[in-house]
Amino acid sequence: MDKKEEIKFQRINSDMVPKFVGKEVCIVGRYVSFKNGVLQLQVDKSIVEVVDIDDFPETKQIVELRGKINRKHQLEAEEYAALDDKLDYRAHARTFQKTIL
Repeated sequence: MDKKEEIKFQRINSDMVPKFVGKEVCIVGRYVSFKNGVLQLQVDKSIVEVVDIDDFPETKQIVELRGKINRKHQLEAEEYAALDDKLDYRAHARTFQKTIL
């Protein structure tokens, strides 16, 4: 992989959010609600707020979001994708805590 193709987004869980302020991340969680332009995402044991997302379909699916963590510890979304609803997003988040921290 050449330097231009390096991974841009670090996968994190909710406990890691404060450590990644100003950095680009990837978070996986379950849709909770979308109101007034703010998406609430259940990531392992906490809710992460996602901002700068214009429209988000009501869904109960598991989603992966990429963006930058702001000073309010919110994810400023750049892109998202729906994942298989059978994915255990809590186990997924715990994996990153064990391997990265």
